[in-house]
Formats: sequence, C-alpha cells, structure tokens
Amino acid sequence: MSRPRFPSDQHRYTLSFPPGMHERIKSAARMNHRTTNSEIVARLQASFESCRTEIAHVEVIMKGTDMKPKDGITLEQLRNMSVESIGSLSPEVLANLMDEAATTFDQAKRTKELLDSALAKKYGERAESIRHETGKPTGVIRFEDGEFTIVTDLPKKPEWDQEKLASIVEEILRDGADPTHYVKTIFKVSEDGYKNWPPHIQKAFIPARTLKVGRPTYKIERAKSKGGF
Repeated sequence: MSRPRFPSDQHRYTLSFPPGMHERIKSAARMNHRTTNSEIVARLQASFESCRTEIAHVEVIMKGTDMKPKDGITLEQLRNMSVESIGSLSPEVLANLMDEAATTFDQAKRTKELLDSALAKKYGERAESIRHETGKPTGVIRFEDGEFTIVTDLPKKPEWDQEKLASIVEEILRDGADPTHYVKTIFKVSEDGYKNWPPHIQKAFIPARTLKVGRPTYKIERAKSKGGF
C-alpha cells in the first residue's frame, strides 16, 4: 500500500510528549470530534491568535499617545499583558521595566512610610489617650474623625531572654516536671558554620538536615563595554 502524499504546503514533524500529554490530547480530540493531529493544530492556532490579540491590545493602548512600539512598554501597559507575552520581550526592554519597577517600588515604599508617620503624628496622642482610658495598651482600637473611622493597631512583640529561659527550664527539670508543657525548644545550626565543620562532624548531623530551596530570582545585568567602562 502506498503512503498518502501530503500537499507541498504542509510539513510533517515528529513530536515527543511528556508523560501523560499524549493521552490528554487524544481525550480532548475525542471530546471535540477531531483527529489527534487536528487537535494539536487547533490548539497551536489558538495560542497564536491569543498572542496576536494581546499585541493588538497593546497597540490600542499606545494609540493616541506619543509612544511608539519601538520606544518600549510602560508598567501600566505591562499589567495588561500575560506572562508569556512579557517573557517574549527583549532583554533590553525587560531590564528597563525592572529598573522602572524597582524605582516605583522604592518611591511607593517611601510614600507609605511618609503617610504612616503623618497619621501617627495626627492621631497618636488621641489613640494613646483612648488606650489609657480603656486599659487596652495593645491591639486594635477604633475612633471617629467626622465621617471616617480611624483604625490603629499596636501589635504585641514579646521577646524572651534565652539564657534566663534556659535557667528556668533547669529549675523545672530539678523539680521533676516536664518543661515541654511550658516551653518549646528549637535547635538551629548556622549553615556557614556547618560548611566549616570537620567532615566527621558534618556526617553526624546529615540525618537531621534537609535542604530546601526558595523561589528563584533573576536579574538582567547590562554587559560592560570591552574597554572596561
């Protein structure tokens, strides 16, 4: 039997799917009454259409302003884009956006601190007076200022002297009581110290050590000129 011939404007391509992906595609194809190939093509076309829609949306945002696409994208426009579209931007544009975002964050932080200081100066004495009258030195209190309700919170931040706690635990043990009813002991190991220990000491601690990682961070650094400037 001769193999079917494909039109010259179509291309055959062998794909490798991660585990489970092929079955998901076949299942989706059955639900949509399509062949597996048609399902893959339809989903690829949909992704390209989505990208074109987002680009058109950005162009509409830019329309009527002095900004041109070559000038870059503002943070305001960035908020209306998907992660995929943002990731397709050039490193130069991304670096500029990160610089702008960092500057905006610092400005917002300073503005928030300024407003907090102003509110503390404006309402601090009144809040302290109400706390004294109500016998509530910490926590949330509310009071009125015209049509507005002012809410202020003074959280508790107790600190415990570690050496004195250790002495108290020793007294509890001498009395024959269980100190775990009153205190929780947490052992901590300095990672820098651990790395500098002798190998046989590190080996003894390995069963108690689990290495976890946080969320990765990325920076875009501009390449230095060859002349060193």
